[in-house]
Amino acid sequence: MKRFLLFSFIVFLTFGFHLNSVKACLHFTESFTSPYIPQTYTTGTVTLSSGNWDLTQVRGDLAANTYGGAGGAARLAKNMTAFMISPSVNSVGTISFYYRTLNTGSGTFKIQKSVNGGAYTDIATQSFTGQTYTLFSITVNDASNNIRIKILSDNNNENLIVDEVTINVYDVTAPNVIATAQTVNNTGQTVQVQSSEADGFVYIIKTGVTQTTQSDMDNAVTNLQGAKTAVTAANTDMNISALNLQAGNYHAYAVDCPGNISTMGTNIIQVGGSSASITSVAFANGNYIIGSAIAITITATSSGFTAGTINVNGHAITGFTDNGNNTYSGTYTVIEGDNDAAQLSDVNFSIVLMNGVTPTAAFTGPATGTVTIDAHRPLINTSVRISNTQIKLTTNELLNSASITQLNDGGFVVSDLNNSSIHYTVTAVNHGTFNSEILLTVNDFFASSVSGLTVTYSHSGNGNVLDAAGNYMASNPSIPAINPWSGTGLSEIVSNSENIIGVYPNPAKDFVNISANGFVSGSDMAIYSVDGQLMFSVKITDGLTKQFNVANMAKGIYLIRVSDNENMAWSKLIVE
Repeated sequence: MKRFLLFSFIVFLTFGFHLNSVKACLHFTESFTSPYIPQTYTTGTVTLSSGNWDLTQVRGDLAANTYGGAGGAARLAKNMTAFMISPSVNSVGTISFYYRTLNTGSGTFKIQKSVNGGAYTDIATQSFTGQTYTLFSITVNDASNNIRIKILSDNNNENLIVDEVTINVYDVTAPNVIATAQTVNNTGQTVQVQSSEADGFVYIIKTGVTQTTQSDMDNAVTNLQGAKTAVTAANTDMNISALNLQAGNYHAYAVDCPGNISTMGTNIIQVGGSSASITSVAFANGNYIIGSAIAITITATSSGFTAGTINVNGHAITGFTDNGNNTYSGTYTVIEGDNDAAQLSDVNFSIVLMNGVTPTAAFTGPATGTVTIDAHRPLINTSVRISNTQIKLTTNELLNSASITQLNDGGFVVSDLNNSSIHYTVTAVNHGTFNSEILLTVNDFFASSVSGLTVTYSHSGNGNVLDAAGNYMASNPSIPAINPWSGTGLSEIVSNSENIIGVYPNPAKDFVNISANGFVSGSDMAIYSVDGQLMFSVKITDGLTKQFNVANMAKGIYLIRVSDNENMAWSKLIVE
């Protein structure tokens, strides 16, 4: 009995089952103890604890020669055919036993199998030597009925001693598991789970935890992400304690004694925790703009919670993580158009954690951290013509002055308001008196004085205008147009200027003579198409009358402009 208890303990450690479940997994383990094999060489049938064994030249051995040093063992005779045949069993999974020699010789034994009274066939051959016990094990996996196993020592010059012969059932059919939808807490309540088989274990495993093998499941139990209990009866509720389990959703599984695992139970078992609360929330210090990621740390009364509804400025946080030390972390990313915040108290947030199925009270503040948020890009409110070569733009907030100054167009385009194909080159961009002003230096755009101007902007073109926080101005912001600045319509300009500008012949076909009364040498004289295209431009330096060849100009109406630093006059030219 002493040796049987020792072996049962070893099997318990090896297979992870309690003693009754081990018995259900086995056909038998024969220890040759109570009853014993007679201690004289015996040929015939001997009834042992596992059933009737057919022996040929086999005797019981002394306790000193047994595995474990107590009880009995089987010694097969040397120098003759000696064997022992097991009781009949239905199906064989594995066979195992311990073996050694009586003295210092050696030999070879065979394992044979007979099905339904048929001839014995070899399934293994093993050499043996040495007086220290060695474990022999072989997988047979035969589902036949009426199988008998023979251990044969044939004319060896040494005695073979065998002990603890174990024959397992061959079972590849997984059990079915049954568990209703249940909600329990982790302070001592139990979950009811059934298996369709009368042995093994039933488990509950947290959703998302690996459960491919029984070892995976036992690891989950160790990590408080699962729990189990032994099955003592088929199709009967087994109570699994949820004590100290991590809160969350679980599913049930059944594992039979050979280790076959059921499919996952379909119903969700919700495990909740005891009352819990959020004790503090901290935002990482910083000045944040559009696209910034703000780290948030949540401290609660314990670990193991999951994310409930967690919103900052109306957006769900990302990257929720249980840090395992009663703290949780996540990230809020600033979205364009969110509420700006001059301090953390201006930030709206609500944080709820889930302790299983139990939500914490919503935490809405106060939080800790030094935080500002600018979630809006700069906009241009006004555009003003300073002169015919300079435009001032004013934004709705302060800008980063270093981002304004450019030696090129800075991404700005100035065009005729009525004809967007007419562009005026922006040669420089600078900040104005205030950091909310942008000054554009532009090639002379006087030709658009009667139509007006429009200004557009392309982010990351030749520039990148930033506000003081660092948000860049978006491409093509709604920049107000610059209206015509002549103060009068074209017909009035032409009519009032005809006594100043002389044009003859008019209409013209080949040449046209243009004179300017009241202007001095050095004044500018130019001819434009009605869409603003410059056709001719000259300085009046040697008389106030100039002749132009218009033979190659398209028929139509053109505008003539004469100007100096103080005065300007317009007239009309018709080309036939």
